[in-house]
Amino acid sequence: MRRWVLIVVWVLGLGFSGVALSLCDYRIPETNIVDMKLSFHYRYYRDPARPGADINSGRLSVGYSQLYDASLLGFEVVGVGDFVLSDLALAGMDSQVRGRVQRYLSADQPYFAFGAVEGVLATEFPQPGLSLQTGLGYGRFADVTSLAKALRAERRLLDMGLFAASLPDELVLGLAEEIGRVGEYETMAELLTVLEAMIHEAVGVSLTPKALLALEEIIVETGWQRYCGWNVSLGVGYEILDPRGGEQDVVITLAGDVALAPEPGSQLRLSATYATPPYQAGRRSSIRLTAAYDYRLNDITTFGVDYMLRQEVYEGRATGSQSATFQLGFHVGGVDVALQLAFAKRADAEDWTQDMVLSAVIQLL
Repeated sequence: MRRWVLIVVWVLGLGFSGVALSLCDYRIPETNIVDMKLSFHYRYYRDPARPGADINSGRLSVGYSQLYDASLLGFEVVGVGDFVLSDLALAGMDSQVRGRVQRYLSADQPYFAFGAVEGVLATEFPQPGLSLQTGLGYGRFADVTSLAKALRAERRLLDMGLFAASLPDELVLGLAEEIGRVGEYETMAELLTVLEAMIHEAVGVSLTPKALLALEEIIVETGWQRYCGWNVSLGVGYEILDPRGGEQDVVITLAGDVALAPEPGSQLRLSATYATPPYQAGRRSSIRLTAAYDYRLNDITTFGVDYMLRQEVYEGRATGSQSATFQLGFHVGGVDVALQLAFAKRADAEDWTQDMVLSAVIQLL
């Protein structure tokens, strides 16, 4: 696993190599980001010389998040799950769900009051866990996808030799604003006409049909939204259901979320929650941590990492699990190829389980 950690550090270094405009300094009035990931592998192998299947197992991992942020109101929904399969049946699972609504105290300052619900469902617990929280926090998030697309468009046009140097920052910001308003245009041709006129007026260059096509491909591309920001919150909650079947408790919660887009091709997301009954941090507590990073190496290659940690301390005894998935994907000549490494470990296990999958898909029609 150490080798893959080094790869992650290397890719993060590439992501922070920098661009002229800082994506995380960009702000728009409303943010609405939706992201969903699904990864699955299953292996069945049977040797006729032996009874039964020698290998019959797999793993399904899902992740969903939605983030909305406006001047006075925001909400967030996050769900992650890891499901282990054996003999075509569910052998184990570890899932977390969180939803939060927040009301900003002022449109100019990121102070907010919030209400939240959090749940956990894992095979090691006799029942689901469910808790409610309320409290105060500070911080905001902003959708920077339109600026990321404008910067990608600038790089694509530079690579095509249309410009001798980078475009002025004011022009790139203007292009980003128009790209963000794509839904207000009746046709894509109208938006492209506006963008071409802006570029011609600023630098005196007319776009070729090939350049217009490249610009359109970047604008309509989906599945790689970018956002930036952070928040921290402190609250008090109540356990409606204790997953261990114990008594319901009042809990103190501390949570934090961070999102960074170091440059147009990368996105880093971190989320952490700590909860404990008052004056019982050493005896009873829970930690939830998720992290995700994806980086677009070039037009055909992507790299991604997902990590999840859940740790429970109950009467001084620690339980929980953690998992990490590394994926390298390629799209070449109509063929999608992916190399995925998955690691998982329970708190009571000495070693990590390891799964490696190499898949290739060819679209025939």
